[in-house]
This record gives sequence, structure tokens and C-alpha cells, in this order.
Amino acid sequence: GAFTTLAEQDAAVRDYVDGETQKLGEDVDKRLQKVYDELGDYKETTQDSFDHERDLIYHWIAGTFTILCFLVSLSGVYAHTRALALPDVQRKILALLWMPPIYSICCWLSLIYPGSSAGLAVVRDGYEAYTIWVFVSFLVAVLGDGKAVPPSLNASARGHPPRVAANAAGGGPPPLHHHLGVSPARPISASPRAESEAGDTSYARVVARLQADEHIPRAFYPPWGHAPARSFLKQCMIATLQFVVLKPTLSVADYVLAAAAAQGAVGVPAAPSGSLDLIAKVRTAIFVADNLSVFVAFSGLLKVYHATAHHLASHNP
Repeated sequence: GAFTTLAEQDAAVRDYVDGETQKLGEDVDKRLQKVYDELGDYKETTQDSFDHERDLIYHWIAGTFTILCFLVSLSGVYAHTRALALPDVQRKILALLWMPPIYSICCWLSLIYPGSSAGLAVVRDGYEAYTIWVFVSFLVAVLGDGKAVPPSLNASARGHPPRVAANAAGGGPPPLHHHLGVSPARPISASPRAESEAGDTSYARVVARLQADEHIPRAFYPPWGHAPARSFLKQCMIATLQFVVLKPTLSVADYVLAAAAAQGAVGVPAAPSGSLDLIAKVRTAIFVADNLSVFVAFSGLLKVYHATAHHLASHNP
């Protein structure tokens, strides 16, 4: 009986020690888990603080260069508006000067507000497309200064007989020249009709300059039934104009599809989940079409530059 009692006491002591040990281990595990959780929260908070400080530095750097870009462009705009002697050329220069600040401001705001980056990209792409067309118009305005163009070629390019061109060239005051090497095609207060005629004259003078060359390069397809110079310039301008139309259109379409895909991702009934694959395929097609449009547009710009580089040599392009 004493042996049984000692065995029971020993078992009771073992059970008590095991129970206390288990409780102590569970308490230690809970304390360790609490410490781990607190360390994890501290790590996340610290990482978020570091990320915020890093983003703040990036935003300050980007904002500083954005302000510098805006000031430099604004100084150029102010200089041209104070001496607007050549409206046809300088108005296009003003449009080109607004491209860097608009582009930089959109990029800066995209960094600060990532959720609005898609909408800002639409604005940026739209003005980028407009700037490409303005640059082509700027080349036409610079090359259409009328210098070193024979009157007969200039008249034939506009569709007038040489006698009319000779009479127009023989009378009137001499043209005013600027440091850009371009004579103003019209006064500042010209009427819309006079502006249209001046634009046609600039275009015709560029055609006349190309016609005076010994070799006219081919743009994209042979000039069927048209003068090589006029056909070349027309094809290159159409190649650029398609980018002006497609770039903002494709950008808006991609923005709408991205919004629809985002609605489907969060379970909004307006965008069924089964259509997400179709949206992804359409966005891929838009991406391919956008890059093809860029390739065609810049091919036209390169062709224009190579065809007119010797004419632009005096302007130090």
C-alpha cells in the first residue's frame, strides 16, 4: 500500500510538473509571438516611414527640375512674345516651348498621385501628338522663306504662271529677315484668309525648293500622276498627321479599357470577369498599333529631314 501511495505521489508530481512546464512553455510562446508581432509591426512602420521619406526626396527632386524646366521654357516664351517679328515661325516655336513644362508637370503629378497617372498620360500624349504636327509645320515655315527659290519654280509650285510670280517678286518692299533666316509671311494683324494664303505660299515654297534638287527621295509609295516633290512632302505630312490623330485616340481607348479592367478586378458588375481576357488582348493590339504609328510618323520626319538637311544648313539644325 505504501508503494502504491508513493507511485501515485510520484505520478501526481510528474503530472503537475508537466502541466506547469506546458503552461510555462505556452506563456513563453505567447510572449515570443507578441514580441514577433510587435517587431513585425515596427518593421512595417519603419519601412513605410523610409518609403515615405524616399518618395518625398524623389518628389522634391522631380519638382525642382520641373520648376527649372518651367522657368527655362517661360523665359523662351517671354523672349519670343516680346519680339514677335515672324508670327508664322515664332507661334510654332511657342507651341514647341510649352511641351517640356507640360510633359514634366504631368510626370511630376503622376509621381505624387499614382492613381491619376493614366489620366495624366492621356493629356501628355495628346499634347505630344500636337507637338509633332507643330514641328512639321515649323519646318515648312522655316523652309518656306522664299530665299534662293527661282520665281518660275515658286510660281509653278503654287499653280500660277511665271509672269504673275515675276510681277509679285518685282514690286513691293524687300522682305524683312530675322536671325532664324525666315521672312515673315504676314503681319500680326493679318486676316484668316491672308493667313491661309500665307500658309499655302510657305508650303509651295518648300515644294519649289525640293523641285530644284536633282534627286527627290521617295517617301512611302511612288508618286502616281503627281509631281515628285509635292507627292513626297504630302506623304510625309500624312504620315505625321496619322500619329496626331491616332496617338490621343489610342491613349483614350487604353485609358477606358484600363478603367474597365480595374472595375472587373474589384468585382464591379459593370465589367464581367470573363471579359478581362478580351480587354487584355485589345490593349495589346492598341499597344502594337501605337508603336506602328510612332514608327511611321518618325520615319516621315526622318525622310523630311534627310531631304531638306542641306536647305536647313544655314539654320544650324
